[in-house]
Amino acid sequence: NTTQSSLKKKTTQQHQMDTDIPVYMPTGAPVIVAATPVKPSAVHGAVAVAQAAPRPGLTKGRSSRVALPTQQSYKLQSNEIATLRQQGFTTGLAHAMTQNNASFALRLWVVDNSGSMNKSDGHRIVTTSKNHNVRLVPCTRWTELQQTVDYHVQMAGLLQAPTVFRLLNDPGRAAGEQQFSICENGPAQLDSDIARAKQTMLNASPGGVTPLSDHLKEIRQNVVELLPTLQRNGAK
Repeated sequence: NTTQSSLKKKTTQQHQMDTDIPVYMPTGAPVIVAATPVKPSAVHGAVAVAQAAPRPGLTKGRSSRVALPTQQSYKLQSNEIATLRQQGFTTGLAHAMTQNNASFALRLWVVDNSGSMNKSDGHRIVTTSKNHNVRLVPCTRWTELQQTVDYHVQMAGLLQAPTVFRLLNDPGRAAGEQQFSICENGPAQLDSDIARAKQTMLNASPGGVTPLSDHLKEIRQNVVELLPTLQRNGAK
């Protein structure tokens, strides 16, 4: 029983998002949508259908074009700079991030959730009992990427930096959106943006092919269309 309990605990920890390196502190409770209870037979049936059906790709997925944000860039407050300093940032680097925030109007991520991300050659960062010390723990590539996206979701929240994340493959509506963003529509929805992003990355699982070039072509075309506005505003 002790062995089973230990194994269960370890498995649960590997599949949870890390809270070791908090950046953004929400100002209110995130919007949580209650799940509708379903019968076990229905769950097994849905899993069987999901496994049998091919995962939607880009052309049948739910990624979309983005528009430039209209809000002004956010200037970090003294307490937020202190938060970054606790994570090893110098004061100068923290201020540089604010300046970088003003120069780059939008950030675009392409997140690889293809089948190759199941390989167990990744590493996740775990804090130790000693202050400022961390260690690397073996994990899947997907678990490593989950932690990476989680960190940058929180960083985007702290900087109020409009950031769009696009999964290579549609994770399915039960998991969440194929494309999600932080502060794309302004800071008013920041808490719910972060909660949605974290939940999507928790629910999504790797599978399918790697349509990277399709995404890059689509993003390039999108950015080309934004170029006149970027040049007019002196942004990148």
